[in-house]
Amino acid sequence: METSSYSVFPDSFSVNRVIENPSQENGSPDALGSTPENEGLEIDVLTQIEEVETLLPEWSQLFLVMSGKRKGEPIPPFSHPNVLVEWAVNTPGEVESLFVVTLRSGEKRQLKAVFPGFRRGRKVRLLTDSVTDYQDITAFSQEAAIELMKKVIEISDERGFRLVFQKISDHSLLWNCLRAPNRPVSFVVKRIYGPCPYGDFQIPIGGDFLDSLSKKRRKNYKAACSKIRQGIPHGKLEHLRGKEITKEVIEAVANLHIENQHRKKGKSILAKPSVRNWLCGLTGMGSGLCVSLFWDGENLAAFNLSFIDEERKVFYYYIPAFSFEYAAYSPGTRLLVESMRHFTSSEGGNIRLDLLCGDEAYKRMWSSDCYFVWRVVRFPERVSCTPMYCLYRIGYALKALKNRFKKGVGCLG
Repeated sequence: METSSYSVFPDSFSVNRVIENPSQENGSPDALGSTPENEGLEIDVLTQIEEVETLLPEWSQLFLVMSGKRKGEPIPPFSHPNVLVEWAVNTPGEVESLFVVTLRSGEKRQLKAVFPGFRRGRKVRLLTDSVTDYQDITAFSQEAAIELMKKVIEISDERGFRLVFQKISDHSLLWNCLRAPNRPVSFVVKRIYGPCPYGDFQIPIGGDFLDSLSKKRRKNYKAACSKIRQGIPHGKLEHLRGKEITKEVIEAVANLHIENQHRKKGKSILAKPSVRNWLCGLTGMGSGLCVSLFWDGENLAAFNLSFIDEERKVFYYYIPAFSFEYAAYSPGTRLLVESMRHFTSSEGGNIRLDLLCGDEAYKRMWSSDCYFVWRVVRFPERVSCTPMYCLYRIGYALKALKNRFKKGVGCLG
């Protein structure tokens, strides 16, 4: 990889910059510590998929190390490097060039942090930001993550790129970096994208998810089962995971979701062949992808496509849908419970149902709390960017006022 200065980047570029004294560079003697391992930090920018695929084994190992160090903190399976790279491989139309930035340290050039980005026009975004409700970086430590983000900002400013982070969770590593006291704070605009409701359920040892439900939720589930038995006598449940999920299943799921969204006058992300190919690619890599389906004969009546994190005991309810003609039977309620019963362990303990971004009524029914995902935009520190930066700030402020007004009217009503 060639070495170049930041001021002469071509449109597709690779960088290898050695930071001789990171403590002086940071303006903080303990920003990354002062151990020999952290001296001589190097920043690389990878723009080609072949470069990133070569990085993948090392990146995946760093992700596992990060997961071990951040026990108890949510790290969704869809932020795994394999999932991100599979998206990049299958969605070339989304990507003008990759913008994967790595931080290395020490004589052995140990990988310390990875920023999984891509460039489209003058914007730098995060891989999978169009298909998942949570994006994050990978890092050995908070300090390494902060150092990486400083360099990402520096590179972006030099090239005049705007950093656009669509959905950043307020418990993510990236969010912590953006809030760190020693980060560059100017020219940043942020607003809440939406809430992510979740519920914690305590499963007794030897029991299942049904045993953790309140009387009201169990009553609703039993009512749905009764309606389905009477109205759909030949209904059949199916639970699939990993390689069990065939291309035909993905196509059936996509067709139902497209139909469902069309009825709501919306667009389905599954309408894109590239997204379906991405999901097919995830089935063979231990991504945690799983699907529950309810069939009426040959007709798919309902499904939910989800991710399960067995280690952290979190079920991410990703994309659900049901056919309108079966709405009276509450197939979504039954399928959600059956999914949790099937994919959660009988060892007992706490299981979290993360319903991801959205404020739909059914999500509120199943949740006890929520976190938020944010949209964050950072403009290059240039005079020419000031007008647009100001417009964004004004626009976000007006939206915030509008939302507060709506909530106030709702309370009065």
